Amino acid sequence: MVSRRRALQIGAGIGATTLAGCLSGDSEGGEYPDGTITLVVPYSEGGGTDTEARGLQAGLSDALDTNIQIENVPGAGGVLGLDETMRSDPDGYRICAILPPANGILNDILGTDDSPIDYLNDVKPVCGYSISPYIIYANPSHEIEDFNHLLDLYADGEFANVGVGSVGSAPWVQAVQMQLNETNWEFDQAVPYGGSGPTNQAVVADEVPVGIATPNSIADFVSEGELDPIVHTSSLGSETFPDIGVVEDYGHPNIDPVAQLLRGFAVPPETPDEIIEVLSNGVEEALQHEESQEFAENTGTTLNFISHEEYNELYREIVEGLPNELDIEAFQGYL
Repeated sequence: MVSRRRALQIGAGIGATTLAGCLSGDSEGGEYPDGTITLVVPYSEGGGTDTEARGLQAGLSDALDTNIQIENVPGAGGVLGLDETMRSDPDGYRICAILPPANGILNDILGTDDSPIDYLNDVKPVCGYSISPYIIYANPSHEIEDFNHLLDLYADGEFANVGVGSVGSAPWVQAVQMQLNETNWEFDQAVPYGGSGPTNQAVVADEVPVGIATPNSIADFVSEGELDPIVHTSSLGSETFPDIGVVEDYGHPNIDPVAQLLRGFAVPPETPDEIIEVLSNGVEEALQHEESQEFAENTGTTLNFISHEEYNELYREIVEGLPNELDIEAFQGYL
C-alpha cells in the first residue's frame, strides 16, 4: 500500500528520467502510433477520473503526435470499461484509465463481487501519473463544522445515507466505514450513483446530505458555494483543499489502505513492451505540457510521473498486499 512517505518518494522522482516522444515500436514493424488512440474512462463523464483524463488529453495528443479520443464506459464500479479494454486487441490503440484499489479490485479482494478480471494476469499497467485521496463532503445548507460534527449528525439519526459513485463503490465505502468503526460513522446505506459527477449533483440537490469523491471532482462545486469539503480520508490530504484536514487530525485511525487511488493507465496483457515504452514516455512528456500544468494548477491536482517498472510494482503490491492490510473475515462479518 502506498504510504505518505512512499508517495513523497514517488513525487521526488519526477523529472529524473529523460522525456521522450514517440518511438518505433509497432509489433509489425510500423511506426506506433499511426492512428487514433482511444482512452477508455471506466466511469461516467464529470467524475474525477474523467476530469483528469480530459485535463491530460491535449498533452497526450501532442506527446504521442496523434488524436486521443476519450470514451466513457461506466459500470460495476469501473469493472466494465476495464474488462472490455483488457479484452481488446493488444495493439496500443485502446488503453484504460485505472485507479487501484478501485476498478473492482477491492471488491474482488473482499469477496463482495465476482469480477471477470484476474487483476494480476489480465491487466498490464503502463505507468502512473497521480495519487488521489478521497474526500468526504456535504451540502452547505447543513452547516457542518468538521468531521466530528458530521459523525454526530449520523449518530443522532439526523443523517442516514451517504452518496457514492456506483453500486461497485458501495463495498469500498463500507470498508471505509468499518475501518472507521471507532468513529461511530453509523450510516444506513451507501446510495450508488453513476460516478462522481452524478453523486456530486445529488449532494448539491440534497438527495443525500453527504458524498465521497476525489477532490478535483468537487472543486468547481466548492468554488461556486454548492458543496463543502469536510475531511480527507487519506493522510496525504490534497493540494486542491490544503486547509482541509485528514481523519487522523480528529484522533481517528489511519485508513490509507482503502482511502487513496493510484491513478495510471493499463493495456491488454499481450501488449508488446515497445508499445508500453512509447505510451509511458508519452505520458511523462504529457505531464509537462502547458495545458496539463494549467489543469493541475486550476484543480489542485498533483501530477507525478511513475515509471512503468515502479507503477507495475506498486500495482502488484496493492493487488497482492491489500488482503494482508484488511481483516477480510471481520469485513465479511460486518456486512
